[in-house]
Amino acid sequence: MLETAYKKDTPDAVVNTLEEARKNNMRITIIYGDRTTGKPWGVIPSQGYVGRSAITKLPILLSSKNSGGGVCIMDASILEIRESRSSKIIYKLGQTVDV
Repeated sequence: MLETAYKKDTPDAVVNTLEEARKNNMRITIIYGDRTTGKPWGVIPSQGYVGRSAITKLPILLSSKNSGGGVCIMDASILEIRESRSSKIIYKLGQTVDV
């Protein structure tokens, strides 16, 4: 059973990528946008480490590995996830990516 509470319309590939990043303490960059059109929202990409909120177990983005709190990840609106250090794409809408 998955301990992190993702939205039901979040693609399995996004869930798997975020969970791998969380388990491996990987700093990531997330690009959000409209998943129907594939167009990014044009906001600054979010960077950090994947964690979970204490009570609801929602995925959150932490600014550092030791942060006490973070911002909710809009998991159903992710177009792309990159490894922050190398900028390697580890998830992209509509593409299979080897992690």
